[in-house]
Amino acid sequence: MTNADLEKKFFETLQPVYGAEEAASIKRYFFSALYGWNDQIWLTKRIESADEAIIAKAEQALKDLLVFKPIQYITGSVWFMNLQFRVGPGVLIPRPETEELVTKIINENKSKTGLKILDIGCGSGAISVSLSKFMNQASVSACDISETALDFTRENARLSGVKLNLFQANILDPANVSIGSDFDIIVSNPPYVKETEKELMFSNVLDYEPSIALFVPDDNPLIFYISIVEYAYNNLKSGGSLWFEINEGEGEAVATLCRVNGYNNVEIHKDFKGKNRFVSCIKY
Repeated sequence: MTNADLEKKFFETLQPVYGAEEAASIKRYFFSALYGWNDQIWLTKRIESADEAIIAKAEQALKDLLVFKPIQYITGSVWFMNLQFRVGPGVLIPRPETEELVTKIINENKSKTGLKILDIGCGSGAISVSLSKFMNQASVSACDISETALDFTRENARLSGVKLNLFQANILDPANVSIGSDFDIIVSNPPYVKETEKELMFSNVLDYEPSIALFVPDDNPLIFYISIVEYAYNNLKSGGSLWFEINEGEGEAVATLCRVNGYNNVEIHKDFKGKNRFVSCIKY
């Protein structure tokens, strides 16, 4: 069996389940991660015989994909802000929308140096590692309630060659969170999917990604935002900024929460799909 034959089998097995477009995308993702080859090298290698170990990995991946295990968990990695991150069960897979949030923060502060930043609910470390990597001499702290998440963040910081200050903390108890103060920027992508929105989600998310990082009660969808707004107001510098990723249906509610708690310059930002996805504000 050549590499091309293996690739063809991979695609043809997935197509009836995922459809042609998604199957092709998963195939490219898998073989790129498996071999570490770019498209140009792959073209020269397609006619070569596939290694038995590679065939075995592909066959196991197909079994996992047919029960909708995320391809990122199968390969153990994902690209975010052109950095490679380790991911696996216990942390959310970083989304393109969150790249937009990081890019907005970087662009808003590109003329500044030595900023003190906190990422609340760091997960894999996608936000905190990226900000540490791309912002000029920033001091970045990150916290999460999950020790598994902190382990992934620690490893991803090492892989990207950055230093983070990591803390285990429950932000739903803000009075007992002791991470530091006088931050220039606090950012969070907290759980925001309502329980009733589960029916709109795919099995690869519901069955594999951590519920603790996804869902909030229908009767209190802003539970994390309420705590973070309180914590941030007490620990941001005057003129410091607070940034959120949000549920698209809760933009006005999050913005109002920020205003009534004393923040100014409250803005709702749309993502690349035109949906309300981020809120930013300033503490004066």
